[in-house]
Amino acid sequence: MSETADLDRAYAALGLAPGAGLRAARAAFRRIARAVHPDVAAATPENLSRLAAALAAIRAVERAEPAVVEVMLDAAEAARGAARTVLARGRALILRIPAGAAEGALLPFIGEPGLMARVRIRPETPQQAPGPGGEAGAGPVLADFIRRFAAPSPAARFARWTRRRPAA
Repeated sequence: MSETADLDRAYAALGLAPGAGLRAARAAFRRIARAVHPDVAAATPENLSRLAAALAAIRAVERAEPAVVEVMLDAAEAARGAARTVLARGRALILRIPAGAAEGALLPFIGEPGLMARVRIRPETPQQAPGPGGEAGAGPVLADFIRRFAAPSPAARFARWTRRRPAA
């Protein structure tokens, strides 16, 4: 049996059209799991087999997700190295690109050993203004990450302000 036929069968088990995508498949799986879960519905063989089929289908869809994500860089970024957040598999993943990264290099995401990023270098380097993180080309995902996790909290800013004030 071909992989495409298995994937089409998985989408059909979830009640979706072929190629609906991982996000739609996860939503359909949650809907089915809530409907036939033994805590909600009677634990009949039909309900349990439907739940098992949905679980097998979501696993098949997840396995079919690409294991390599392409990341575009400027030549200058590839030469000096960079860090990027990339949306993959429904999550924001962090990628560290070492200095001197070459075209086609495969790099692992931090904390995701099964998912790799392939470096693609743009032929010409467009001039970009520095982004919110001070890096050229820092996108909105990275800016949001910096705002939520790296920016000092109000308590830290207040403590720094009180240390700078001269004692009266």
